[in-house]
Amino acid sequence: MDGRRKECVRISEALAIYEFDLRRTERAIVIRHGKGDKRRIVVVDEWAWTEIEFWLSVRSEIPPGALLPVIRGKLAGNEMKAPDVRRQLAALKKRTGLRRRIAPHQFRHGFAVEASREGIPLSSLQGQLGHARLDVTERYLRGIDLMERLAPIAGRRPPMTVIPSVFAQN
Repeated sequence: MDGRRKECVRISEALAIYEFDLRRTERAIVIRHGKGDKRRIVVVDEWAWTEIEFWLSVRSEIPPGALLPVIRGKLAGNEMKAPDVRRQLAALKKRTGLRRRIAPHQFRHGFAVEASREGIPLSSLQGQLGHARLDVTERYLRGIDLMERLAPIAGRRPPMTVIPSVFAQN
């Protein structure tokens, strides 16, 4: 990733996406078996969709199957499993010299923080992440300073409704 949009789907959900789950005209992805076996639709921005389209052009050289399959070897084309991704991240961590723990789920938290900073409403974020409860989504935003989260309130425009002032002269 180049510092752009992170991931909003769980790793198990991402690995279960097939090309027929992509809704190109809507820039949406159908998550057929989310947490609790719930179905939902996630929408991706233009940058992410461009990356998906590029991957699809490369993906055509791999045997048909999952959108994010095993790429090489006798299992090429088969669904990759979450432990495979975790193992690859651990190897990447070692090669880059990172000291902190890294796991696929951290990308979801990064996405939530970034989207919140961009002004995405909490309820929209909840649906995108597939959370049944708003408090779970809110926990993802613990990385944002409280004053940063409250700053948009100070910048609000005046209300559209005319409210008579108690100090108005009659």
